[in-house]
Amino acid sequence: MGDVYVRRRLVVGSGAAALVGLIAWHPLRHDGRPNTVVSTGSSSGATHRKSTSASRATATRTDPGTLTRALDAALGARAGDVSVTAYDRRSSVTFSYHPAMANVCASIMKVLILTSVAHTRRAAGGSLTASDRDLAEDMITESDNDAATELYRRGGGAPAAQRVANALGMMSTRPNVRWGLTTTTAPDQVMMVRALAYGHSFLDNTDRAYIFDLMGRVDPGQKFGIGTLPAGVKGVAVQVKNGWLPYYPGSWHDNSIGHVQGAGRDYAAAILSTRNATDAAGRALITKAAAVLYTHLGH
Repeated sequence: MGDVYVRRRLVVGSGAAALVGLIAWHPLRHDGRPNTVVSTGSSSGATHRKSTSASRATATRTDPGTLTRALDAALGARAGDVSVTAYDRRSSVTFSYHPAMANVCASIMKVLILTSVAHTRRAAGGSLTASDRDLAEDMITESDNDAATELYRRGGGAPAAQRVANALGMMSTRPNVRWGLTTTTAPDQVMMVRALAYGHSFLDNTDRAYIFDLMGRVDPGQKFGIGTLPAGVKGVAVQVKNGWLPYYPGSWHDNSIGHVQGAGRDYAAAILSTRNATDAAGRALITKAAAVLYTHLGH
């Protein structure tokens, strides 16, 4: 089964943007096998290549154009500062909005750090130690930076994180020696969340479950973006990790990655944003995008 990557090409200028229905595709599936391309509609009416998975693509509950327009409306003038990717497992379709936009990770990098440590331990014939787990809980549930720095060291730093990213198909992710300044894209982050949610030959199932357990217990004050559900919603499980960083004065980077399952939904998503005047503005912006995904990737 292949994935559809529908992307919106941004024309850089004074607020000008052009909507173009395009096909982009990732060379690897989340399980590490080669991907295929499936068909999708285009605003220009162009015909795209089809694979044997085309029937699955047409079964998707949300038209990509509808989702794009909904994000445009929700984000308004800030649309060009946001990148969104979501994989809907029910239809095996991946939607991307400004997929080429790279951003610094900030604390969403902590998921890759823990994944790297877990893999390093397994490769040596062991597993996460009690000390690793203590640090991991602080790093994921409370976003503790000191814990992240120590685990980054234990896991092998940037070179090890790069190897893990490559193995998961995260071809645009570049780990930095200063872990928070690692650059990534929304499609890459969804590759990692998919691997954790649905399995990957590179990852041990016990480690996947442990990482997701921590992401499901994030401090309530850090559950913006994908972690924010509509009031009164019940029966929906969310695993999330968010990041926020004032890279330079007047420009906050606020990001959210996670998985949502329940109430007719099962999707992995990543939302990256830049050029936010304040942290609060960035959190509000990506929470708007997350609300669009929750609404349109439902029944």
